[in-house]
Amino acid sequence: MFQIQFCSGYENDSKGGLLHVDNHHISPGKNQWTWGNGDFGQAWDRNLTDEDGPYIELMCGVYTDNHPDFSWIMPGEYKDFVQYYMPYRNLGVVENASKNAMVNVEQIDKKLIVKV
Repeated sequence: MFQIQFCSGYENDSKGGLLHVDNHHISPGKNQWTWGNGDFGQAWDRNLTDEDGPYIELMCGVYTDNHPDFSWIMPGEYKDFVQYYMPYRNLGVVENASKNAMVNVEQIDKKLIVKV
């Protein structure tokens, strides 16, 4: 059975985000990486971004079995998978997603707002 999992990151200032969707049995791990907000992390923000840090990475995908340990393909071996990377705008933080839709639910002025 194909069980969907997603991982996303959203940046409030630009109102943009990136979403990754795949089968969690084939690619079980997802994480976000940041260097932190101390002096060391801020130095990396300056190195890895323009002037709008902080820097963050979405680490997900099928090419590794477990970050940071990379997997190897043996002679004659193959991997068969499907994964989706999808940019989005003006949706906010994604609450649930599939390859067909992304959903955000917010309560504003005692009203439930659903964005798809």
